[in-house]
Amino acid sequence: MATRILAAWYLVGQDSGFPAVNFDAWNNTSSFNQHVNVQSNHATLIQQIDAASTVLLKNTNSVLPLKAPKTIAIIGNGAANSSRGAIGYSDHEGDDGVLAVGWESRTANFPYLTSPLDAIRSRSATDRTVVLLSTGARTEAMGKDVAFVFITADSGEGYTMVEGNVGDRNSLSAWQSGDALVAAVAAANKNTVVVVNSVGPINIEAWVTNPT
Repeated sequence: MATRILAAWYLVGQDSGFPAVNFDAWNNTSSFNQHVNVQSNHATLIQQIDAASTVLLKNTNSVLPLKAPKTIAIIGNGAANSSRGAIGYSDHEGDDGVLAVGWESRTANFPYLTSPLDAIRSRSATDRTVVLLSTGARTEAMGKDVAFVFITADSGEGYTMVEGNVGDRNSLSAWQSGDALVAAVAAANKNTVVVVNSVGPINIEAWVTNPT
């Protein structure tokens, strides 16, 4: 592997005439970091990719797209930013907050991270919609025009354990009792929208046929 990597390095002339390395991912405060902005228009491209990769599995009674609701309940740990911030966990070894990437040693730090809660609040301001957040309260869903439930399932490299999972997931179930959360919210609000942020397929048989 080393031979293959170095052969390409020499082939394209990266051994001479290239700028010296000017950052250290392990030390953000070092004067060695020149913080060169290489983002260009990546934010626009990322947004396009995100939109194109979103799958609408079910849309009972055409709840989506929303039609200027007066109130929205946002429920679930996966809706808001982590309490530690976008890069609060080493190698992203945590499922506290919106799931944007799995964990592993080669992950990169986010220059920014827009949570679903922030995005919904920004868009809802146009219609003066009241947006309320709860990490798991069924009562928050009651009486609202629509309730969004965010559930997650994470995985990563097998060098560490996250919520009892070492690398690969132990099952295809949503983490943090996600199925029970969906059932509770659906029982309280007839317009329940489930949003899944997952590293791969999850089992949704427990609630996919729910009429709400």
